[in-house]
Amino acid sequence: MGANLAILMFCGGVWGLSFTLTRLVMSGGGHPLAVTFWHSAVSAATIWLILSALGRRPRIDRAFLRFAPVLGLLGGALPALLLFWAAQHLGAGVLSVCMATSPLFLIALSSALGIEPFRARRLFGLVVGLAAVWLIADPERGGAPAIWVGVAVLGALSYALEDAFISLRRPPGLPAAHALAGMMAFAALYAAPALLFVDPAPFSVSAPGLPELAFAAMIPGSLAAYGLFVHLIGRAGPVFASQVAYVVTIAGVVAGGALLGESYPPAFWAAVGLVVVGLAFGLPRPKLRGPAASGS
Repeated sequence: MGANLAILMFCGGVWGLSFTLTRLVMSGGGHPLAVTFWHSAVSAATIWLILSALGRRPRIDRAFLRFAPVLGLLGGALPALLLFWAAQHLGAGVLSVCMATSPLFLIALSSALGIEPFRARRLFGLVVGLAAVWLIADPERGGAPAIWVGVAVLGALSYALEDAFISLRRPPGLPAAHALAGMMAFAALYAAPALLFVDPAPFSVSAPGLPELAFAAMIPGSLAAYGLFVHLIGRAGPVFASQVAYVVTIAGVVAGGALLGESYPPAFWAAVGLVVVGLAFGLPRPKLRGPAASGS
């Protein structure tokens, strides 16, 4: 249980900070499609080089080619594009709260697909979480632009679909690092055609500034967090792993306020409270005994 909790805290802290980094990256004026490509391509090159240096390159077999392309869409290109796009219009704190709906969507998917048993309180948690999204986007209370809140929530839904897919279709024995390598490679392939239509160079190489530094900081953290998260899904199950949303939400709001000087209206704090309540009802209580608790 201790190892699983440590992984959960690390991944949540890194991802919470990533919303602030994303805001800084998009402040450079790059097109979301171009940023998605370069983020995927640099991440793919980094992980493949590391695996090659260690003599552990993924085996490109039929099972890998059935798994990695779907992962590259649901967990790579699509949510990255939606997040970068929404980050042009939403603050880091709002992004973190929107992304906290991902485990609530996963709970509904897990019940529908038979991954986890249905519980009425989990359905209630999903409804409460969606009420928080509505509160954030309510213009009468000075909320964030509804359309961009919707875009961010679609990104959260894509991550939930990815988590469910990993749980159901991950090839036996496929290491988390190999899954990550395949995901990033296919994400880059999906985004590459966009460079024919948008500015392919969203960053300044000759005179790097804060956006470029934020982009560089995103790569190692996201690779480490994602690899560990896939490993955590295998160790403790997708619903336990989805409790990372608690940490992501808190870290995202704190980082946005501390590093970007973001301030939030009362309705935002009410929405944060609703998200926490929704997660508390939606996610299962950690078991004291059994495989998930023992870390096996």
